[in-house]
Amino acid sequence: MIENFKINIEMLALIVDDDDFCYKILSTYLKIMGVNYVRASSGIEAMEVCASNQKISLVLLDMQLPDMDGIAICKAIRKMSPGMVVIFQTGVSDPVYKDLGIEAGARYYLTKPIIYRELLSIFKDLDELQD
Repeated sequence: MIENFKINIEMLALIVDDDDFCYKILSTYLKIMGVNYVRASSGIEAMEVCASNQKISLVLLDMQLPDMDGIAICKAIRKMSPGMVVIFQTGVSDPVYKDLGIEAGARYYLTKPIIYRELLSIFKDLDELQD
């Protein structure tokens, strides 16, 4: 059973994933938690959306996109918005990539398939930090 937790903070998340199935799963999870979201299907689009929408406070970022490497995207987003929370959500389970992701500025690193309870735990942590 999926716990129906609603976050207490207003948040707009950016889901960056070129895979429609993964996007559908993440968007469903965010809906359950009451998080508003927008989507980007490429690295270039993700950076454009972040640059043009100051309301985005969190990015769920795939590591492997067709046009750009997730590490480069993460670094660029964090340079534009140093306070942005970046969560890698990827099929890459190699611990070296996890280290690279964290070094690039990501706060969390989740491997696919994304489990709702893991994502929920992260959002609960973020919610508590805002209190």
